[in-house]
Amino acid sequence: MYCPIIYQVFALLVTVTHTRASLSDIFSSYALPISSEEWATLNQSVEGRLYPGQPVGLPCYNNFNGKNRTVVPAACEVVEKNKHNAAFLTTQMGGYTQGNWGVCQRTGAGCPTSPLSKIIPDANCTQGAIPSFFVDVRKVSDAQAGLIFANKFKVPIVVKASGHDYMGRSSGPVPLALWMHNYTPPMAVEQSFVPNGCRDPIGDVITFGSGTSFNDLYEFANRSGLTVAGGSSETVRPGGGWIAGGGHSPLSPVYGLGVDNVKQIKVVLPDGTYVTANKCQNSHLFFALRGGGGGTFGVNMEISMLAYKNTDVQVAKFGIPTANMTQLLKLLVANANQWHKEGWGGYIYPRLPAKPSEPIPVILINPRLNATEARVSLAALIKFADSLKAQRIIETRRSFYDVYELFIKGHQDDSGNFGVSMASRLIPSKNFDGPENQEELVDALIDAASDREGYQMMLMLLLVAPNATIVDENSSVTPAWRTSTWHIITSAAWDPANANVTYTQAAFGAVHRSINKLRDLTESNGGAYLNEADTFESGSGTEFWGRLNYENLKAIKQRFDPNGVMLVHKGIGSNRGDRFRCYPDVLSAQVSQDHVGVDNWEL
Repeated sequence: MYCPIIYQVFALLVTVTHTRASLSDIFSSYALPISSEEWATLNQSVEGRLYPGQPVGLPCYNNFNGKNRTVVPAACEVVEKNKHNAAFLTTQMGGYTQGNWGVCQRTGAGCPTSPLSKIIPDANCTQGAIPSFFVDVRKVSDAQAGLIFANKFKVPIVVKASGHDYMGRSSGPVPLALWMHNYTPPMAVEQSFVPNGCRDPIGDVITFGSGTSFNDLYEFANRSGLTVAGGSSETVRPGGGWIAGGGHSPLSPVYGLGVDNVKQIKVVLPDGTYVTANKCQNSHLFFALRGGGGGTFGVNMEISMLAYKNTDVQVAKFGIPTANMTQLLKLLVANANQWHKEGWGGYIYPRLPAKPSEPIPVILINPRLNATEARVSLAALIKFADSLKAQRIIETRRSFYDVYELFIKGHQDDSGNFGVSMASRLIPSKNFDGPENQEELVDALIDAASDREGYQMMLMLLLVAPNATIVDENSSVTPAWRTSTWHIITSAAWDPANANVTYTQAAFGAVHRSINKLRDLTESNGGAYLNEADTFESGSGTEFWGRLNYENLKAIKQRFDPNGVMLVHKGIGSNRGDRFRCYPDVLSAQVSQDHVGVDNWEL
């Protein structure tokens, strides 16, 4: 439904800023000898698909980077109508589902697009944290050309497929980005798939490109009578940062994480080499690509992921009155480990500040139990809901795709362009054992959901940890995933167009401190999910990977990216530098108090 809008805005945007004569000036801040002729050569090598990176709201402004320009009414109208829509924003190179990552949060410079109020044409509009140029990748050779160019001039490069990233890793004030959104070769089902270089089949897979969305992948799989273990958001591209960070799913308790299901990746390395990685060849790289973090070890082009025959799925949806949040948390915590073992996954939102009068949504999914077993398993929750005369639906659907279409797609908040800061924690199974542990955990969850320092906190409980029976085949995610029952998230939101630098910095600090009690409870064997972690999480890498994985990943990074062209915030091999100059000034914001160790982390 977005195609006409996408191409209208894209065509208008790519014609309204930089000229070739000004290219060297644009990159003068990097003190690099990149001439207009060099950029022209790159553009020729990618068949004319090198474009200026521009803020999504630019058509509505009468100035850009200190120069006057003319408002483009037709494109501006499209932007105003869709600027709050995450699905639209992810189709724009300069658009981000979390709008704070398109601006320079340290200085406030940028071209913000408020999701709540109209754009003011004569407000100051600058590049902000959007890469100056990007290659619209349509071929493997396009990604190769971009990375060879970055290595030649030793400049960092950004990789972006949709911009659904809570750490801002797909933005940054860098010369060049690779826009992977349109790399969508035809998907294919491969039965009894044998990875390159291997002898034995590992099962049926679906092979897809890095620009493919979950929505398209699910539709394709279902037409083939298959299911893949993927996430809940339409705007996420599973072949990019999702799989690189680990990738969780409401099906993970039964089928495992994304990294457990990906069996082969074809990738362009930081030096431009195109290789295949699996357990039989380039196995060290395969280890790093499955959990080591996005935008770090290479640019994924093609992913082969296990596909399961469609099966009946039990789904239970409850709407619990907000006044009963504490009672609900006690019941959930008391039953968490048993439900996890029985295969229940799903999403629970005990605190939604944007919808304070609506019941607490509880969505549980199970592809393992039959209808009778499901009701027996959830008897305590059913009884609790009935005692409150709460809303509930318990039914059997013919496939996960049916559940996705009816209970997940369109039911999650798809509003975009808000600023978001987030923190998360994996909760070990042992923290759910016994009354004393359960009481401490409930207290910490209530504390995490409490308003803090003037910011309203959102609390999410994600039942997405893999069951203990699922074997980790040498991925690089934190081992804490394998001993945890829940993944919890807190977050705060604001309008980045109407927030100053101090307000934004303080938001990150407040959210960081919201889970301090949970950090204390889980300090010995907990961890954090890289893709949804606190932007200023403490530690020296062990929170995301575990100490042994972290040391191995550092060695692999040095081997495959000695020039450091693929660097991301909190990523392997990153350090303080110009690449990260638009991140909030955590020291000035005093975010470093309590648990943050900014001095011993690779920023």
